[in-house]
Amino acid sequence: MNDTKKWYQSKAVWGALVVVIASALSSTGIILPQTETVEVIMQIVAAVGGAIALYGRITAKKQIGAK
Repeated sequence: MNDTKKWYQSKAVWGALVVVIASALSSTGIILPQTETVEVIMQIVAAVGGAIALYGRITAKKQIGAK
């Protein structure tokens, strides 16, 4: 794994960002009303983001770094 890529080309970074954003939106309730349906959707989004991050890290062929 000697090649590098920019951070925004990483599936792991994007998956982690989805988890962080979903968690922030879910906990604030500012943007979305707190209903059971919205909470379930946000939990699903967070789970999918975590899965993307895990998949991205496992299948990575390049390191994140400066080019």
